[in-house]
Amino acid sequence: MEKVKFYESDFLVFNKVFMPRVETEKIIEIVSNYCISAVLHAPLIVEIGTGTGCIAISIKKKLSNSVVIATDISVMALKNAYLNILFNKVSVGLVKNDIVSDWKKLPSSAEIIISNPPYVQWWEWISPEVIKKEPVLALYGNTSPLKIYMAIFEYGKKLKNLKGIFLESSPSLIEKLGEMAVKIFPEF
Repeated sequence: MEKVKFYESDFLVFNKVFMPRVETEKIIEIVSNYCISAVLHAPLIVEIGTGTGCIAISIKKKLSNSVVIATDISVMALKNAYLNILFNKVSVGLVKNDIVSDWKKLPSSAEIIISNPPYVQWWEWISPEVIKKEPVLALYGNTSPLKIYMAIFEYGKKLKNLKGIFLESSPSLIEKLGEMAVKIFPEF
C-alpha cells in the first residue's frame, strides 16, 4: 500500500488498484464549479469506476451537501475506496456494478455522472512500468472503451434529473465520444 496526495487530500492506494493521476484532479474543479454555478445545493452524484475513491471523496469534501455514490466492477477497488472513505472521514456510498451489463441497478434520481473509466485501447502503447504497476482491468476494462462510454450515456439518458455527465478520456476517443453524445442526447 502506498500513500499519495490527490487534489487536497491523502489517499491510500492498494497494489493493483489504479493510482490517481494529477491530471484527473481537474475533473473535481470542473464538477464542483458546475454544481455551484447551476445552484445544485445537494446533488446526487454517481461516480462510475471509482478505483481508490479519490474522485468521489474529493467531490464530497468540496460539495459537502452532495450525496455521492461510487461504483466499481472490482471488489479490490471497492475495498480500497472504503478504506479511503474511512481515512478521509466522509460519507460516500459504494456499489459493486458493471456499468456495461447492469446499469439499471444504479440510482434513477442521479443528477451528475462522473467517470474516468478504462479508456486505453488494445492497440495503444503503454509503458511497461505502467502495465507492471496498474491493474489491466483499470487500464483496458473488460470490453471496448466505447462500450463503457455508451453504457454511461445510456444510463444518463434514463435519468429524469440529469444535469451533466463529466468524463475523462483518451484524446483518440474524443471525436467518437462527441458523436455518441450527440446521437444519445440530440436535445443538447
